[in-house]
Amino acid sequence: MKKSVKIVIGIIAAILVSYIVIFVVDYMRCSNLKMPIFAWQMEDSNTYYGLGYKVEIEKNEDSISKVEMYMFNRFITGAISNSEQIQEELIEDDEVNIKNGIIKNENLIDEFINLNNEHMGEERTLKIISDNEIILLKYIPGEYDKMYNNSQNTTVESRVVNTAEEYQNYYGYYELEKDGKTEKFDKARWQIKRKIDNDKVQLYFNTYMEIIEVPIICEYNLEGSVYKQKFELNYVQEKHMGIEEIAQINEFDNTDFGIYTFGGDALITIEKDMVYNLKDALKQNIITTNDILEYIKLDEKYGVCEAHLYSDGGSIEYIYPEFTVLKYNTLNGNKDLIIGMKGQIINEVNKIDYKK
Repeated sequence: MKKSVKIVIGIIAAILVSYIVIFVVDYMRCSNLKMPIFAWQMEDSNTYYGLGYKVEIEKNEDSISKVEMYMFNRFITGAISNSEQIQEELIEDDEVNIKNGIIKNENLIDEFINLNNEHMGEERTLKIISDNEIILLKYIPGEYDKMYNNSQNTTVESRVVNTAEEYQNYYGYYELEKDGKTEKFDKARWQIKRKIDNDKVQLYFNTYMEIIEVPIICEYNLEGSVYKQKFELNYVQEKHMGIEEIAQINEFDNTDFGIYTFGGDALITIEKDMVYNLKDALKQNIITTNDILEYIKLDEKYGVCEAHLYSDGGSIEYIYPEFTVLKYNTLNGNKDLIIGMKGQIINEVNKIDYKK
């Protein structure tokens, strides 16, 4: 009798130990966001049943996003995948994603804008997911785009158009689907631009027409954007109206333009407290002449300054609130970069033979 009792107790102990092992293994796996091993799946469901416990599984495609383990209908353990990791997995390469102000694939905005500027004769769509709101930004090319694209460098003449429908048919137009409604913006009078407002980047439609409300496409945090400047350019106006040479062509790096100041002095500030005269910063190799040009182009891209293009060969004035930078590109080969006082300076510079 005693021998039989021992056998029974041994069997019970073995079963108990086996159960404990099975339970602990699945418990540890569920605690670490893994599938249970010793539980079977109910058909067409995300529920798995073990001996005295059940496990609920949530998935995003092939990855597990959430695991919950219950015993006697009481939650005992579980795990949730890192939400940022899930978000990264769900973001498509061909869409802009904005979540809580953090933007992913911002480069697609530049590609969309640049292709439109190149008069590509194909319809394009930019998909923006902003906190689960789907924004569709389309460009529908017009007759001008198609003629320009097929002109093979021949001159394409503009046509006089009057009505909004004529503008759209000839110059092409943008179509914005947002907030349950669709709006059209003809390309001849509207441009897609960025601007910085209280540490936010706003993507919006800009026009030369006087309107009360500027149509905002989307916005995101400045910190998470590609807008990163390693220095700050400043200008101090002086009494004289002369032009001073700061750098000759190829003096400090391999560039085909020189740098000049007009009517004042240019300063470079690094890390808010290290201030250099522009010429000293170039001589000490703190920055390069190309750094100056890239700095200005990035500011224009994010609306810190405005670009005015001239038909003298392609000169551009970058208008800041306190100063102006003129990038010459004249027909006679002048390509200099000139930093001067605020407002238009090209007409005054044209009067000066500063290279004699």
